[in-house]
Amino acid sequence: MTHNVGISGNIQLTPGWQITGTTSYDFNAKQFSYTMFNITRNLHCWTLTGSMVPFGPYKTYSFRIGVNSSMLQDLKYEKQGGRGGAQNNVTWY
Repeated sequence: MTHNVGISGNIQLTPGWQITGTTSYDFNAKQFSYTMFNITRNLHCWTLTGSMVPFGPYKTYSFRIGVNSSMLQDLKYEKQGGRGGAQNNVTWY
């Protein structure tokens, strides 16, 4: 049996800026088990998005700026890094 508590939130600073976050605390391990932050900026024709998991085994970040038009959805720049995904050394049972 595990004991966790989680919280998530969304703050819209202005009509174009939005910040979201989520975190979970594991009482058995006495540490945060997962924390993630996202920031989004709507630039009318473009959208800028940043995301990060600041600590833990899935520590990652990503950055994306892309066109909002569905016809031009492939026009974008993306950057990501960290230890998440297939690059980590997690043993799955």
